[in-house]
Amino acid sequence: MTMQLAIASTPRAGNTYLRMMLAHLYHLEQKAFYKPEEIPWGQLPERLIFLLHWPATETFRASLRQSGIQSVV
Repeated sequence: MTMQLAIASTPRAGNTYLRMMLAHLYHLEQKAFYKPEEIPWGQLPERLIFLLHWPATETFRASLRQSGIQSVV
C-alpha cells in the first residue's frame, strides 16, 4: 500500500522526532531534503516520509498534490 507523507515546517520544532515516530508507526522509509528542487518527484519510494524545512508556498503545495503526497504542516 502506497503512503507518502511530507513534513514541511520550520527548524527546531520537533520535526525529526515526528518523522521518526510516523516512520516507525507506518513502516516508512525516511528522507530529508533541503530544497524542493532536490526532491526526485517521479522516483520516490512508495512508502516514504520526508522532511523539508521550507515554507508551504502554493508552488510547493501544488508539487505535493501533483505527486499525490500528503502534507503535514
